[in-house]
Amino acid sequence: MVKQDGGFLYCNPRDLLSHADSWTVFGNPIDYCLSERIPDVCEVKFSFGIMIIILIFNLVKVSAMMWVLFRFDAEKILTTVGDAVVSFISVEDPTTRGMCLASSNQIQQFWSSPGFARPYVRQKHFWRHAVSKMRWTAFFVL
Repeated sequence: MVKQDGGFLYCNPRDLLSHADSWTVFGNPIDYCLSERIPDVCEVKFSFGIMIIILIFNLVKVSAMMWVLFRFDAEKILTTVGDAVVSFISVEDPTTRGMCLASSNQIQQFWSSPGFARPYVRQKHFWRHAVSKMRWTAFFVL
């Protein structure tokens, strides 16, 4: 007997063997059944050609990295996100000078009408403005 419980099929071999004379496949009766035990074979299969191609591309990548490292002044190259942050902290960007803590709206206004950098002006903010009106609407609808 094969029982179904919530999408999972459970098979009890003892129940199946007790009704072996009434087995059918797509409505056709089964005369006999053949089976044999085979040994399990566990092995790793991979393509030697693909492995060589990957090794060649990795060698090209490492060579390019070493060339850039030794060809150019390594102190001035931004190699990681941390290096980028350090450079942004140590060298001030002239286009946003004096705009510490500017909001995204102020940055958009600055780029739409370029001029001198605008200093940050403190404004009272409310928690409800942290999320857009569209997200508030979706939240209440859902």
